[in-house]
Order: sequence, then C-alpha cells, then structure tokens
Amino acid sequence: MLAVVCPIEGAVPERYGQLIDTVLQNAKKVSGDKKDTEAAVILRDEKDFLYWCETQKKPSSCIVFAVHLDRSGINLRLYAILKEMDYHTDCLLGCTGAILVDGENELYTKNMAKKIAFSINRAGCMLPGYTFAEATGSLKNQTKNAMHRNLSLKEAFFANAGEAVCHALEYADGRTPAHTDGPARLLCIYAGNKQKSNTCLFWKLVRKFLPEDKIVIREINLRNGEVADCLGCPFEVCLHYSEKGSCFYGGVMVEQVYPALLESDALMILSPNYNDSVSANIMAFINRLTALYRKVDFKDKLLFSIVVSGYSGSDILAEQLISSLHFNKGFALPAHAIRMLTANDPGEILSCKDIEKEAAVYAERIKKNLYTFNKNSCIMKYTIQKSPIYYLCKMLLQKE
Repeated sequence: MLAVVCPIEGAVPERYGQLIDTVLQNAKKVSGDKKDTEAAVILRDEKDFLYWCETQKKPSSCIVFAVHLDRSGINLRLYAILKEMDYHTDCLLGCTGAILVDGENELYTKNMAKKIAFSINRAGCMLPGYTFAEATGSLKNQTKNAMHRNLSLKEAFFANAGEAVCHALEYADGRTPAHTDGPARLLCIYAGNKQKSNTCLFWKLVRKFLPEDKIVIREINLRNGEVADCLGCPFEVCLHYSEKGSCFYGGVMVEQVYPALLESDALMILSPNYNDSVSANIMAFINRLTALYRKVDFKDKLLFSIVVSGYSGSDILAEQLISSLHFNKGFALPAHAIRMLTANDPGEILSCKDIEKEAAVYAERIKKNLYTFNKNSCIMKYTIQKSPIYYLCKMLLQKE
C-alpha cells in the first residue's frame, strides 16, 4: 500500500503537480504494472491521514510526504497532520517513508523536511537512506545534481525525487534485517565523561540490555579536542584521500573511527545538549565523515542516538542529527531512532522515574531494528490508472 500525503489548499502549482506525477509514475515503475497491484492513495488532510492509518495501512505500507511550501514556508494542513500524528502514538509503526519538499523561495525546505522526518520517525516510520529530495524556488540547490546527471535543474529534481520514492518502495517491498550473519556490530561515538555525563550513564543502562553474543559494541571517545574539524580541502584532494579510506588531517578519525564505521552495521551517537547543538567534537566527527562518504555508501547502516538536555531543546539536536547524518550522509533512520531525555545535574538521569524501564525499551528497539525490520515477506504492488494529476485535482475539487 502506497500513500502519498499532499497537504495543499486551492490550485495546484505546476511544478508541484509534476512532482506528484513523478511520485506516482515511479510507484508504477516499481510495481512492474502487474495486475495484482493496489492503488496508491492520496491523503490531502488530517482526516484522510487518520482514516488511512486506521483502516488501510498495512505492515509493509510506504508513505511519501510530498509537500509544497509557499513563500511563507508555512503549510497549515501539514501541521494539522503532524499534530494528529503526535496524538496517535505509533500510527506509522511498520511503515517506510520518503520526504519530498517543493518550495517557492530559497528558505524553509530543509527545515520543514527535518520536522517531518522527526515527527514520522517518532510515530514509528522507518526512513531508508536517500529517501529525501528538495527543491528551492530557484532550483539552485540542484545545480551539482543537474551537472552530474547532465539534466536541467527541474529534471534533476524530479530524477532525485523519483529515486527517493523508488528507494522507499523497494525497501518496503523487500525489507530484510540490517544484519543476518553472526553478531551485529554497533559503533558508539561520544565525547563526554562516562562517569558523570547523563547521556553516557543512560547509554550504560541501555547497553546492559543488549546481548553481548548478538551485538558487538565498540565505543570511541572523541573528548579533549582530539578530532580536528574539516577545513574544506579542494574536492580533488578530498577525493584522493577518500579513495584510500583516509583524510588529509589523519588522527583518530583515520586511525580508529573510519575502520570501525566501515565494519559496523549501526552508528550510535551520544549527544548531550550544548547550547542547543551537538558538541564541537561530535560536529567535527560529522564533518570529517565527508571524506569517507565520498567512497562508502552509508544507506545500509542504521543511525541511533541518545540526546539528553539539561532543560529543553532535545528536539533541536534530534533534527540536527537527522539533517546531517540522514539527509546529508544517507544513514538509514529506523523507527524511534532517537531517544530524548531531560536531566541537568551530573548523574541525575539515574534517579529519573522508570529509567531502567526506559533503557530496556530503547535497547529492545535497537535489537529489533538490527535484526528484524520486518518479517513480512509479502511484496505489495501498486498501480496507477489514468493521469496521476487527474486524480489529485479530482480529489482537491471534491473536498472543497
């Protein structure tokens, strides 16, 4: 079952209509246009969304958020859907998603995409790598993409969007465990004091519930400024070192982090809130991944994170990690990937109510995502009849 969320009022802008057409045509491509297919469903508002979740959603459903933003960057119908999503816990559990954002100016597209990803992931939706595409008003953000594909800016955006939809559909069709042979490997990156950091202390509780015979964990501490930040080498220099699995600046990233990440099935980031941002060392780690990213595909590696704030703002860090590691680096985002908590004084996390239970629940999610994404081997198919834009416009007119 494919659902396409199209929260728009009034007339359909031309480029947005073409985007919806791209979504549905790529769904048809994945289906192979066979007879035993199911029709894609267009969800226009929160009522459509809730009805689909309650009556039509299946364990292997794929949901694509295709969102148009006007010059204000505000889409009230989308916000209404996100609101209902928060009130209906796990309403997207078992689903696979993709996010496409079409904007009218140079702002807001990435910011809105982060909010969508954050919300649908908390609702239980899995986001595979490379399932995001955006277009700013001028399409200048597609310049490099267009150059590499030898396409116009608009054609490059639609090609990118089409690939994002195909990745999500193919993943939903044939989901397999991230790791199947022998123990899974999880790399944990942190930059704090293990004895006092609330983030590290919660991770210690979580780790206690992860079976050592099934999940091999390696921890690397990037504390005390050991990681030099990326200084922006010329592309040719970065590519040269990348081909060797290295980086011009060397250090712990090349000696320890790169080899450990290459061997891992999942990445865990321990990230306390530093002025509503990840710490300098964690940010340097993310930036330095660029050299490895040029050579290695991260889409088969899962991203987890524990975020602890002293007062508030954990969602800001969660969205920062989603943007930098999922959107930009292509790590897969399993359902409920980021655990957010609040604790201020050193060690305070250990006295929080039901903290052991919280740790056990999160550990179970890690295990489940590493080994059993979806046991349903049934491959769902999709079919589109008539013009996709015809159906969209018809639904818009019927509901006005």
